[in-house]
Amino acid sequence: IALNLDPTSMTTVEVDQSQIGDVTAVSVVKDITVNQPGTHTFWCFTWNSGPALDAVSQLGSIVSAATAVANNASITTQTDGLLVDANQVASGGWFTSGDVTAKSIVKDITNLTVDSSATAVANNLNISSQVPGNLSNVAVVANVDQDSFMNVTAKSIVKDVSLSNYANLGGSFRPVVKSTATAVGNNLSVSVGVLKP
Repeated sequence: IALNLDPTSMTTVEVDQSQIGDVTAVSVVKDITVNQPGTHTFWCFTWNSGPALDAVSQLGSIVSAATAVANNASITTQTDGLLVDANQVASGGWFTSGDVTAKSIVKDITNLTVDSSATAVANNLNISSQVPGNLSNVAVVANVDQDSFMNVTAKSIVKDVSLSNYANLGGSFRPVVKSTATAVGNNLSVSVGVLKP
């Protein structure tokens, strides 16, 4: 391999990460009720006597997030040479798999929107080299090993959400319910670019 580089600056990174065991993140939100002005309750009956509220400006929200990560590394540089040697291993133990679990559970919500997300990742590595425009040589050399012996699970559960006496729901800038679950074994992101002046 013939390589001819004369960088004015160089970043060298060696990353070794080992995770043995289980990683769990849980977010639970439940039994939240927001009564509007003019709301009346008698026995088990609830009704609104006031005018409808504007969903765009008067509808509140609940955000629930759970994130579980075994190994994570982020490398960012503005030098014209970047050398990375990374090794990530996630395992449960001797000849057994482990668990990376993220759960976001939201239920029994009245008069609020819901944004629920669960993210579970065994190994994650982000490499970014964004150099100034005056550098002529830009190089990224990366040697990455990622091994996952994990059961990766992400669950986002949303149920029993109710809205009453709201107008302009179609004009709202957000959905009433947003639920996202992401499970990743190994993830690698490499970005190389020149910054605009």
